[in-house]
Amino acid sequence: MFNILSILTIMGVAGHRVVAQTTIRSEYEKTRILLLLDGSQSMFRDWETSTRMNVAKAAITDILDSVGGNENTYFALRVYGHQSPENIRDCKDTKLEVPFSSGNIERIKSRLKTIRPRGTTPIAYSLEKSATDFPKDPASRNIIILITDGIESCDGDPCAVSLALQKKNIFIKPFIIGIGLSTDYTRKMECIGSYYNAKRERDFKIILMNIVEIALSSTSAQVSLLDQQGKPTETDVNMTFYDQFSGLIRYNFYHTLNQRGMPDTFFIDPVNKYDITIHTTPEIRIREVEIFHNKHNDIRTNAAQGNLQMELRGITMKDHVHGRIKCLVRKAGGDEIIYVQDFNTSYKYLVGKYDLEILTLPRIIMKDVDVSQTKTTIIQIPGPGLVSVIRKYAGYGAIFIETEDGYEKIYTLNENSITELLAMQPGKYHIVFRSKNAKQTRQTIEKTFIVNSNVSVSVKL
Repeated sequence: MFNILSILTIMGVAGHRVVAQTTIRSEYEKTRILLLLDGSQSMFRDWETSTRMNVAKAAITDILDSVGGNENTYFALRVYGHQSPENIRDCKDTKLEVPFSSGNIERIKSRLKTIRPRGTTPIAYSLEKSATDFPKDPASRNIIILITDGIESCDGDPCAVSLALQKKNIFIKPFIIGIGLSTDYTRKMECIGSYYNAKRERDFKIILMNIVEIALSSTSAQVSLLDQQGKPTETDVNMTFYDQFSGLIRYNFYHTLNQRGMPDTFFIDPVNKYDITIHTTPEIRIREVEIFHNKHNDIRTNAAQGNLQMELRGITMKDHVHGRIKCLVRKAGGDEIIYVQDFNTSYKYLVGKYDLEILTLPRIIMKDVDVSQTKTTIIQIPGPGLVSVIRKYAGYGAIFIETEDGYEKIYTLNENSITELLAMQPGKYHIVFRSKNAKQTRQTIEKTFIVNSNVSVSVKL
């Protein structure tokens, strides 16, 4: 009999570096494991010392003897392809032989002894029916271990069924153990879940033990947000962990430094690969992160940040207008707006260069503004002046600035209003207006006016 705690899994890590250290406890109240066993005719084939079915039965029995007494672990047994002969091709041949319940281990072992392979391989239909096998319990995570020596032999799509049930949170990504399958079938299995190919009898037993160990473990992790010196000093940002297979959100944490000034530890399910979004500005995305089960995982990524502070010069008018002035922030050379920042605020960005579009009247464009680590880059613009545009009648009009190419329109007057109050940057402007009542083009009015910082001016038309 195998001791499950003596078997370790060596797993590769995709994406950013993960450092493994120490063993950690489980965080889940209950774990339900559905053993989905192939009972098709091909399971009668000889392997090394016995038939494929007998090897599978023996390994499952060892598992049940090893961990079946855990009060927070529940097993159930569903078998497919064992009720109808192969020549009938019964694509609904699946049955929950022993449901989830406490103290059912002996029932599962007893039922395993009597199962004889007979029929075909309806994997998709069996996965679909397994959705009803798990009791509704948010305190439990549901896991399927699919054991098969063949691929889908009916018309179902096990990949689509598996993904749909994962998105409904029926179970997390299944484990699949292929018995004697060629490498050509790997892709057909990997779309269902985490696939392991057992070439030998001993491989099968070790893989099954490994899977159960992973299923029963929860693993500690930390996210190290590195500054430009490679030290994990950045913090206080939200982190979202997505199941890489189904796209579902599995965890949402706010990054924290502990009392020693190091990234704080949290617990995470090692069953899934994760796509992680660090909600800095702009966001950091880490793809396909694998977690070492029963180890401490350090997920490291560069996240050096600095502050960008927007200020209005002067005090006379800024308290009345600063909340209405916004700045559109883009990465230098990019089109996507990554943040809209209010004036007289400070906000943190990843280090780098940014293009600013300040929504004053007229707009101010600043290119390649540098944000440096732990520093505050201050952007100051003159406080605007307040311009009152007053006309006797509603009408059509616009405000222009003079450029090398002529007049450039910066604002269109409200044609249904007779007064407007505008916050405008210091400068020289032209206003062109015609009343709705005027029936001749020559009745157009043009005026020039000057705006000074933090000073009010009236323009009467």
